[in-house]
Amino acid sequence: MNTECFPHFIRINYPYLEITDEQCVVIGEEFKKYLLGKFKHEESKLENFWDINPIRIIMNVDHPLKVSGYEPALILHFQEFIKKQILL
Repeated sequence: MNTECFPHFIRINYPYLEITDEQCVVIGEEFKKYLLGKFKHEESKLENFWDINPIRIIMNVDHPLKVSGYEPALILHFQEFIKKQILL
């Protein structure tokens, strides 16, 4: 996952959050660590949903099985990640 593109992910899916791009990248790095830990021995599964390449996202923005161009699994895992962070 290219965390440099993570600010776009946050801004498109969570427009009400008021955080800087730098904060978004830090959250992205933590989220990436979380996913690598969750799929420790199944890294190949990550390839199916964690690609946040801007060109691919733009091409899929109107795809009926995507959420703003992103894989729904990425959104669900991010929401799970945030809930766990809040409970810590």
